Amino acid sequence: MPNDAILSLSCADRPGIVAGVSARLLQAGCNITEAHQYNDPDTALFFMRARFTMLADDTAEALTEGFKETADGFGMKFTIRSIERRQRVVLLTSKLDHCLSDILYRWRSGEIMMDVAGIISNHPRETYAHLDFKGIPFHYLPVTRPTKMEQEAQIWELIRDGGKIAAARSKRWTREISRLWCVTPFARRYRNARARCTSNYLKISQPRQRSRSTSYR
Repeated sequence: MPNDAILSLSCADRPGIVAGVSARLLQAGCNITEAHQYNDPDTALFFMRARFTMLADDTAEALTEGFKETADGFGMKFTIRSIERRQRVVLLTSKLDHCLSDILYRWRSGEIMMDVAGIISNHPRETYAHLDFKGIPFHYLPVTRPTKMEQEAQIWELIRDGGKIAAARSKRWTREISRLWCVTPFARRYRNARARCTSNYLKISQPRQRSRSTSYR
């Protein structure tokens, strides 16, 4: 297995971020093999995720120290981890389960390296009777317009109590999550996950075109 690592970062959007990151990795002898970036116009924040191969004798810890100068220059929050270190993930899913089914298949086949800490849905377990959730905690959190904030607080509690978790979710949840999450301690992890899930990284099929009205399906 190659000596690969993953860089995830966020900072205020400005010109030169990708160039600065690429130059620093090149200086360290790294070869970028995959990169995705996402700009959030609502917050003027920039998010990036890159996979790269390090020199044979290099480590993620050593590269983290060397990357701090670049990070400080852009005011970045970042992490660099070896691909051998699996992340704990909570999957948030809607009634349309094609993304969830695909993620679970890729996870069980070893294509996506992660540990699934739980599944959260606003629909009961019977909705997914045809899917195998064996060994995965399932949390049914129904939601209506009046209870939306309460449900999001419950989601946050489950993620917080689950330890160090980086969330991923079906793209349909993009319009279900309120701006409250933008000011919680989970905001950066959620938005980095959003950037990953909307990229070709998971290669999940695109959902149907969004309508202007929000529906809880």
